Amino acid sequence: SRTQSKLDDAAARHNKTLGEGTVKGFAFDLTNPAGVKDFLASISAAFGLPIKVVYYNAVKFNLPHDAPADEVVAGCNVNFATLWTAFGAVLPEWLASEGGGVFIMSGGGLASNGAPAAQFGAQFGATQKAFMKNFAESAQATYADKGVHVCALEINSLVFGGVNIP
Repeated sequence: SRTQSKLDDAAARHNKTLGEGTVKGFAFDLTNPAGVKDFLASISAAFGLPIKVVYYNAVKFNLPHDAPADEVVAGCNVNFATLWTAFGAVLPEWLASEGGGVFIMSGGGLASNGAPAAQFGAQFGATQKAFMKNFAESAQATYADKGVHVCALEINSLVFGGVNIP
């Protein structure tokens, strides 16, 4: 998990190389889509700059077939509502500015291949990643000519300790 203390530690390591204050970590509860706009505004305020790049790497991946409805809804909030809200929060400024912006999502190999070798619950994550991939393709087609670029990064293998496991 990405706790604030872990993010602060990572930022401190990077700041030794890049210069103090260059990197900052910001923790956010992704089950709260309503708070995304204010959260992104706080990041912009902390740096005194508009946000030009968003990297969205979150997904509620695994749910058992008998998961209660509230768990399914919480997963959908992370996977759909928070993503949708984050994009909607930065889009107006990007469309109004000359520089536009870049919105990157981690789509993972699950977006194209499902999770045939994984347990059934992983299918929940596969459908969410497929949504991200389709969201990226649609948004890119709609906004690219306006300077807003959207993509889903697909990593199609697992990496453990620097060794790729196909």
